[in-house]
Amino acid sequence: MNPFRRLFSLGKGLFLTLLILWSGASEATHIRGGEITARRVAQGSLAYEFTLIVYTDANSPVEDVNNDLWFGVGQDKQTSPRSIRRQLPGKDTYENIYFFSYTYPGPGSYTVYHYRQNRNSNVLNVNGGNSVNVNFYVESRLVIDPFIGLDRTPELLNPAVDLAALGQRFLHNPGAFDLDGDSLSYALVACRQFDAGLGTSTVVPNYQDAAVVGGGQDSARTGSAFIKIDPVVGTLEWDVPNRIGEYNVAFKITQWRRIGTLGRRDSIGYVVRDMQIIVVDARNERPYLIMPNDTCVIANQPIPATIRAIDEDIGQRVTITSISGLYTLPPPQTRAAFSSAPLQLPIASGQFFWQPNCNSVKDQYYDVLFKVEDNPSINPLVDIKIWRIKVSGPAPTGLDAEINNQSSGVNLRWDQYSCPNATRMRIFRKIGLDAAMPDTCNPGTPIGFEFINEVPISQLTAVDNFGGRRIPRGVNITYRLVATFPSPGNGLSLFSDTAMVMTNSDIPLMTKVDIRTSSTTQGVIDVEWTRPPQIDTLLHRPPFGYRLYKTSVSNPQPILVYSTNTLNDTTFTESNLNTKNEIYTYQVSITKEGGIATLPDSSLPASAVRLTATPQPSSILLSWTANVPWSNLGFYHYIYKEVAGEFIMLDSILTTSNNPNYVDDGSKEGIVLNDSTIYCYKVVAQGSYNMPNVRSPLLNQSQIACGTLLDTIPPCKPGPIKIENLVCGQCDSLNGLSEIYNTLSWNRYNNDTCRREPLRFEIRYGRHLGDPFEFLAETFDTFFVHRNNNSLAGCYQITAFDLSGNPSPSIEVCNDNCTEINLPNVITPNGDMLNEIFKPLCVTKSFLQTFDCQIYNRWGKQVYQTSNPEILWGPLQEKVAFKADAGIYYYIIQARFVKLRKQDEKQTIRGWIQVFKE
Repeated sequence: MNPFRRLFSLGKGLFLTLLILWSGASEATHIRGGEITARRVAQGSLAYEFTLIVYTDANSPVEDVNNDLWFGVGQDKQTSPRSIRRQLPGKDTYENIYFFSYTYPGPGSYTVYHYRQNRNSNVLNVNGGNSVNVNFYVESRLVIDPFIGLDRTPELLNPAVDLAALGQRFLHNPGAFDLDGDSLSYALVACRQFDAGLGTSTVVPNYQDAAVVGGGQDSARTGSAFIKIDPVVGTLEWDVPNRIGEYNVAFKITQWRRIGTLGRRDSIGYVVRDMQIIVVDARNERPYLIMPNDTCVIANQPIPATIRAIDEDIGQRVTITSISGLYTLPPPQTRAAFSSAPLQLPIASGQFFWQPNCNSVKDQYYDVLFKVEDNPSINPLVDIKIWRIKVSGPAPTGLDAEINNQSSGVNLRWDQYSCPNATRMRIFRKIGLDAAMPDTCNPGTPIGFEFINEVPISQLTAVDNFGGRRIPRGVNITYRLVATFPSPGNGLSLFSDTAMVMTNSDIPLMTKVDIRTSSTTQGVIDVEWTRPPQIDTLLHRPPFGYRLYKTSVSNPQPILVYSTNTLNDTTFTESNLNTKNEIYTYQVSITKEGGIATLPDSSLPASAVRLTATPQPSSILLSWTANVPWSNLGFYHYIYKEVAGEFIMLDSILTTSNNPNYVDDGSKEGIVLNDSTIYCYKVVAQGSYNMPNVRSPLLNQSQIACGTLLDTIPPCKPGPIKIENLVCGQCDSLNGLSEIYNTLSWNRYNNDTCRREPLRFEIRYGRHLGDPFEFLAETFDTFFVHRNNNSLAGCYQITAFDLSGNPSPSIEVCNDNCTEINLPNVITPNGDMLNEIFKPLCVTKSFLQTFDCQIYNRWGKQVYQTSNPEILWGPLQEKVAFKADAGIYYYIIQARFVKLRKQDEKQTIRGWIQVFKE
């Protein structure tokens, strides 16, 4: 029936009412932007509170007094009334705020989302401007983890609707502030809609980059207009809009938190904002801000600053405002403040003040957003800038060090730390002297120092026992402290002043383990050590001498490789070594009383520099280590590369770690590395004891290490997949077969130009169209027989892999089962044994799961029902008395087949049967 006739059959009044409601819904074109934020109610709780903000067109009659939120657990959702509605000045926009609460069943990752009809009309980069029928969708991700603790998503303090001027650079910053101190990163994403049929979000139809739709060149006239977002501070830049109209962009704000003691940060959720940019012909010049440089301070140090702005339009007044979470910190006395008179002419200024305390210490910068806006009669313009402030903890004080001769260690003590919220005190050690000054922008580990221990902040003493080894002799040992602050801020203090001890110098010191020749059998190493400047002649009697011992990875037991009875003999060269694969370590002892060497008179061991060349895509990663008693930190190390048979210095780096690394991508030489070339390197490490009586610097070179680029080029894409099977023929030719299977075949190459050899193929299978693919089999052939499935329906995905494990782009193909129910319209139960009963002319039983047939007479009374797909309705059917009169009968058949698409499996067939009796 025509749907309008059906409405009229319900009554003209009802039809008019429905028509009015339908036309009103078609005008619900009002949503400009929005986002979802959340906070956990209490530590250890699974209850969250959510805030949904939706920005709507103030000219639309639709008010959205209620709105829905889905919580990412099945179809759980809530409807909340609007709590706040306020208008954004000059933007024809309402800000609508809704509050929700929900308790989750357990830890996990949950996507909270909202969608609603409809976006406002004529958004130029959504569906070709036909955005009126596209719904609005935003989401946020929560990660509930016992190790995370209390968590809040960032609050977005700047509205999601903004004005841009035609032909002028546009800036927007959401003013995101995370009260927990988590790090934030920003990335542009596509605007999305919700597909109710799929039960998931998809990119809006015909979504395009706003700068592409806006067209034109950038402000410098050097290229096309573009849109980008600063991944660190979140400032969105459009350089420049060249077409009047409305545009929508979306970006993801990801939270990062250091969890546990690992150095890396983990993502603990995100917020997606979908915002609208309204480009107008402002006929006005943008004002600009004059800002202080980014600032680094110590806790309890005040931060006064003057912010200035200028508008070059004559007579134009400007106003400076500021947005930051620093203005809402609890308690109020810890908050920052900013004041500026409105509508200043022509140069404006404002005063900022903040005195951070120990609770403000954080390893990331605080962001303070400043905005200057001019005041023309229409279309005001703004400039936005971010001022970044980092707060570090004050340096620990009172560090003192003293050698404990009884325990052969060093006793350390220090003052109670000034910040009560600090959690741990870290202890660092360096062999040699140090005069570095702390850097408030880079607190924490001092360069050249080794981390040796950490203790609770309440502990004021520690002992350095050198890991159970004896204290080094003949060296200066320097210590510093660094205080750490709790998660999620994870702040650090500046390092303390130094404390230093000097040990007796009556033993030799290792100074060189230098690989002169790299070889698996003919390797050569030069070894050197110092003559002890102080020898206790009461303990050491002539003749004096040395014993040099060696260990290796394959033979950790010390082997005597050289001995001498001359104190001035401090060098040795060892040959016929496997310097390519072994790591050799040397230790020298001084002899006494007839040439017997004992451990207390031995130097600390020193190993050769070990270089590793790791293949990477388009580059080679060089990394090296050395177990040496001197310090290699804070010195330049030199990287050499083999060119035309000679090693030429490629670069040098200042080392700040005991595991330095360097990436050779060819850029230093102005070349592109070739994946078919073997590249060879060696490194010369530089270090020092920082002692006046020991040569400095100490230079030691590594073995030669070679590598090639990591093969990341995928193999050839396999050719088209063919599916062969026992095809359904007359009616159901597969009925009764013992096995039904698909045979897949494909070509090793999909065209004549690609010849990158695939090694193996992975076949994945999805039972229904749209199902995720699951691993089915691996083969080195170009065919596969899918058995034991009792169906021909499904989708296959074949991926080729090469020897390096690189996958080719997958190809997919689907196949469906052949199913049929063909029924007659006439039966003649007259006893001639022809066409006596109602049964299908054809029914595919091979893929039939369920069947139900019901037959009714013309008055709607059921006269027959069966689950037999043969039906067999008629007078010859056993145990059934058939007394049907001639006439028309109606049937309804409900059948479920095994099909490719889930929606095709259930079939309902309605029809009629003409019964003739002669």
